Amino acid sequence: MTTLSFQKKSKTQETKERILSLVEIGKLKNGDRLLPEPQLAEKFGVSIITVRRALKELETENSIRRIQGKGTFVTHEAPEQNARPHFIKLLSPIELSHIPENNFFLYEMVRGIKEVLQQGDYEINLMCDFFSKEDSYCQEYISGIIGLMLPPETWEHVMQTVPPHVPMIAIHQVPEFCERPVSGFKVDNRSGGYMAVKHLIGRGHRNIGILLLENSPDVMARYDGYRKALADCNISPSASLTVRCESQESDMVQAVRQLISANPGMTAIFAPGYYIAKSAITALQLENLRIPQDISLVAYDDPVSGDFEKMNITTVRQPLKEMGRKAARAMISMIEGRETSVSLTFLRPALVARNSVSEPANA
Repeated sequence: MTTLSFQKKSKTQETKERILSLVEIGKLKNGDRLLPEPQLAEKFGVSIITVRRALKELETENSIRRIQGKGTFVTHEAPEQNARPHFIKLLSPIELSHIPENNFFLYEMVRGIKEVLQQGDYEINLMCDFFSKEDSYCQEYISGIIGLMLPPETWEHVMQTVPPHVPMIAIHQVPEFCERPVSGFKVDNRSGGYMAVKHLIGRGHRNIGILLLENSPDVMARYDGYRKALADCNISPSASLTVRCESQESDMVQAVRQLISANPGMTAIFAPGYYIAKSAITALQLENLRIPQDISLVAYDDPVSGDFEKMNITTVRQPLKEMGRKAARAMISMIEGRETSVSLTFLRPALVARNSVSEPANA
């Protein structure tokens, strides 16, 4: 399995970088005395042993000098202002140092962010969705924060922790009612649902089933697109064509089988999510129904693993990598002072037509 990897730094290396960052941002100057080891350990949230190892390496690199009985002094010169790297912190509910390809949502977004930031003088700092309010590293070292799929309660904590001058961007889940406005990037899921169903209608389908996960705002937005496409074509679907269920795979497979059983005239299914589509395919196989000869299918998402491409499944592809790119470019503009307004940008998905849709068999 392919993974998107970032080099995970040791505590010693991170501590070294934090000390040097205080020089680079002007908090410490050449000749200044460092705090005692216990205070440095408390400041950076590490053990005294880690601080001693970091100081030893810095001394070997001639970045500090220890004088018996007097203390430890900086001998490292700060780089020119235009040579100082910017550190962008990526926050996510899951570990980001190794993202498996099958987590295609994060995989593609982080690829886009990494592609843009690494072209310039920017470095990526990875972190899960919690960090301490006392983490002075965040206060002094980070130039900007990009939150990927963070829930609202995490954004509330971030806003209480991060200084007001640090720009923040949200991807996918954009906080709406927080004390600080945040720029965001989202996929226009309503238009994605609309284009999927319009494609089916264009091939002659009128009895189109759909499976919903009510705890998913994204799926419900796609459902809005489903209903609008039908309404625009003067189609009034039977209530039985809409089935709701939980997100477990077994529940979704059973729900699709119920959808098939309750609707003998159904000729197509719109599966508004990757795992919904996988469950629909399994259910159709269990019912001995062929795609597209018996039932046409349009999925949502197009993972980089190529699952749907190999199966020739028509799907709606989300612009995940491009969303990451746009977020990274916006962050650079905010850091450089070229963009100060807060905005919410919706990216339009694209229909990828393959061979899972045909005209209804009884057409």
